[in-house]
Amino acid sequence: MPDSDCRPSESTAGRVLVWDAEGVPDAGFELTVLWQGFEQGSSQGGRMVSIARLVEDGADAQRARYLAWLHALGQAPVNGRTVAEHLMIRPALSYWWMAAPAQKFSISAASLVPDAMKLLALETLLANEKERAVVLHSANARLAECLASYCVDMQCRFEWRQPEPSGPAVQSRRSAYGRLSPRLRAVISFGWYCASRLPAVFRQSGARAGAGTLSFFDVLVHLDRRAIGSGRFMSNYWGPLVDRLADDGVRTNWFHFFHPHAAVPTFAAARRLVGRFQENAAGRQFHRLIDMFPPLTKAVRAWRDYRRLQRAVRAIEGCHAEVRPEGSVLQLWPLHQDEWTESVSGPNALMECLRLGLFEVALSRLPRQQAGVYICENQPWEMSLIYAWRNSGHGKLIAAPHSTIRYWDLRYFYDRRSYSSARPSDLPMPDHYAVNGPVAKAAALAGAYPADKIVDVEALRFMHLGRPSAHRKPGRERTGMLICGDFLATTNDRIFDWLQRAEADLPAGANFVFKPHPAFPYQAPPDFAARIGLRVDERALEELLPDCDIVVTSAITSAAVDAYCAGKQVIQIPDGHGVNANALRGLAGARLVSSPSDLAGALQAALAGDAVAVAEPYFNLDPSLRAWREALGAGQDVQTFQTKSGSGDR
Repeated sequence: MPDSDCRPSESTAGRVLVWDAEGVPDAGFELTVLWQGFEQGSSQGGRMVSIARLVEDGADAQRARYLAWLHALGQAPVNGRTVAEHLMIRPALSYWWMAAPAQKFSISAASLVPDAMKLLALETLLANEKERAVVLHSANARLAECLASYCVDMQCRFEWRQPEPSGPAVQSRRSAYGRLSPRLRAVISFGWYCASRLPAVFRQSGARAGAGTLSFFDVLVHLDRRAIGSGRFMSNYWGPLVDRLADDGVRTNWFHFFHPHAAVPTFAAARRLVGRFQENAAGRQFHRLIDMFPPLTKAVRAWRDYRRLQRAVRAIEGCHAEVRPEGSVLQLWPLHQDEWTESVSGPNALMECLRLGLFEVALSRLPRQQAGVYICENQPWEMSLIYAWRNSGHGKLIAAPHSTIRYWDLRYFYDRRSYSSARPSDLPMPDHYAVNGPVAKAAALAGAYPADKIVDVEALRFMHLGRPSAHRKPGRERTGMLICGDFLATTNDRIFDWLQRAEADLPAGANFVFKPHPAFPYQAPPDFAARIGLRVDERALEELLPDCDIVVTSAITSAAVDAYCAGKQVIQIPDGHGVNANALRGLAGARLVSSPSDLAGALQAALAGDAVAVAEPYFNLDPSLRAWREALGAGQDVQTFQTKSGSGDR
């Protein structure tokens, strides 16, 4: 554990402060490294640098080093087999690719992946320093563990200063359930899952296999609001493709995962809604929830898979701590230890074993599918889908990243060696990777994704950007400013805190609108909202953009892309903790601010500027959806396709 009693020398020479907190850093250090935010400058008596900016400066090298380290973790030898081979749960599926480290969910609020990237940048920075002592001001125990180990290897002194908690101790808030062991929580979670779905067993009226030969897989979120009331399937994931295929006479199968949110809060509500989708589809669509009550055989097999997984985890225990990034002394594994344990032993591990079995059941009952398409975020269930799809002998499988491919959203990137080999334990891959525009295609190619697997398609979630309705409404005189909410409450707190600090620079007399994230409600500070006349409007962005000139968003939200493509002045506020997970990264015309004063300057510049001229298209927006129809095999000969779709009826 880090030594919090080790005191550095009083001299400022060679003393480095790593400041992982809000507020003003302590004085008296030759070098102050800001772990949060993008501010830079000088501190009292020394330099001050932003580690996030250093990550950006060496982005390509740092990202490649981190992905190479993850690849090395999966290939680490243990008793004559690799870690990935130890974790095989089917003949051609390794659970390694479903575990948290391989998933790389770098944009999660709880993720420590950004800390790993920052540590790599810090090591590069300190290689040019003659530090005698490193002082860490942080509440992050895992970060302290990594830095303490680094200081031991580099023979410099280390001190960990823990900030005073600003509220009640975290331990007192932790539920009794959270204090249970991962395996016991897995048992409880499995029981709750079955109990919540058991009533549906008695209400099913003879579930049948889908009749079409095109299948789509998604999560039951991002529904068009009209779908909830009408019971007609309209999804923002798939946009106009749903109706286009129906108009072409193509019969389709739609498989959904339930995820609770405000519009569909319970499994019972999800089941009823999917039933209405089925009833209103006029025989053109078959809808089903994947995560239903499991058949007894699959429930038993899930338990066997889970127990086998636990034996494999015990067999490889301790091997990851020895794997370090190439050319580095850093031990990054402590940052991943907790999420690793949770993902291979906790409720998610058992549920992923069950989901694998549910996919096997659903896909084995289908007639041979010509093509399948799934919403791609490289989540664990996608690996199960790829395996079950192939094992059932279906046709081509297409992965469809539904939004933007952000440079630092590491879920979309792997070490280039992951794409090139063909062992059973290697990365499960689709036949094609559907990219929705030039920016996404460039990102995929830069990330070493095989060029022969990439197909260009239309951006289904963003087709409204091809219409002129996003331009300024004629006759509107007041400046319009739209504030888009993030899915993280802490990021929303930051946005409104900075806006209040820059209140004097907000456009006088403007029409201020706040659009909360559709799945994560948030209330703006009431006093601030009253002072500027802020109103809440939950309509779709395509309806709000024509009434605004300036759009303030978080750095990560895809709403910034909508605004950018509509020619609006876009100001982005980073969350302060991660790296620059920005969908507009590197594009001219968007302003990523680093402080409240920077925000004030950006507001002044935006008020003085005209509409942004987008130099190159961000998305493919052909309203005929020709590329999608060709990718699916439904674009050229509809009559032939109808015949194929109908031939599988049972």
